[in-house]
Amino acid sequence: MAGAPRWARRPAGRAWTRAGPCERLAASLRAAGQDVVITVYPGAHHGFDSVGRAVTRLPNVDNGSACHWRLASMTGGPLNPAELVGCRSKGATVGYSAETTQAARERVRGELADILK
Repeated sequence: MAGAPRWARRPAGRAWTRAGPCERLAASLRAAGQDVVITVYPGAHHGFDSVGRAVTRLPNVDNGSACHWRLASMTGGPLNPAELVGCRSKGATVGYSAETTQAARERVRGELADILK
């Protein structure tokens, strides 16, 4: 992972994972010297760039948004099944946002322009 910048784009709406854990992971990686940027889009849902997809509540999907995710290669061991039982819930909202998609595309273009100059 060293040497290459990493970017994340997160919807702020409650989806399968919330923005907070991603923000904390990015902060810990930055503290370790990694080039990490996270952009959170308030009001957006998971799949905000799925053009034409109506905003829909999926009541029966497993949802890990209350879990505190770890990646074994970055911040310690992965979650074990016992930890997942206590933090998992049901339901998530997904759907397209033209405004958020446009903002994300503009941001990506700017980031790429910075790298490629």
